[in-house]
Amino acid sequence: MNRAISSPTLTEHEGRWWLFGTDPDAPDNILLAFHSPDFDGPFQPHTLNPIKVGSVGVRPAGTFFRNGEQLWRPTLDKSETDTMAVILAQVEDLTPTSFREKTGKRVAGFWGSVYGHGVRTLSTMGDITLIDGVRLANRPKSATEPKQPRERRPSSEP
Repeated sequence: MNRAISSPTLTEHEGRWWLFGTDPDAPDNILLAFHSPDFDGPFQPHTLNPIKVGSVGVRPAGTFFRNGEQLWRPTLDKSETDTMAVILAQVEDLTPTSFREKTGKRVAGFWGSVYGHGVRTLSTMGDITLIDGVRLANRPKSATEPKQPRERRPSSEP
């Protein structure tokens, strides 16, 4: 593999290592895949590259995971301007010459919590699932606006 990719995601599937990522020139719109029989490569491009082109469900948004025999790929959904979400895509067919996935559940923000503005990443590690929730931070009105000094409280010591 002799090129850069964005949001690289590695998984093993049916005896091959798969490296998914997006084109750095279109990181939300063009999905590429590469494969190798060995973890450390060399990786060959998928015959169908780019394997997916679009504006929703293209960019990787976490680690591949299995539910039983089913392989799932978290993907980023930025179709709504005020929130991000993760769409779980079920990989139905993945070989060096074919790729097909089906859109599954959409995981949005945790409404009613500080992370109600979306989800960016969903990654699994064994029995543990890590979720990167989006929240709004309190920011100064302007980056050039000086911060107000903290009020000093009088010391209670004599």
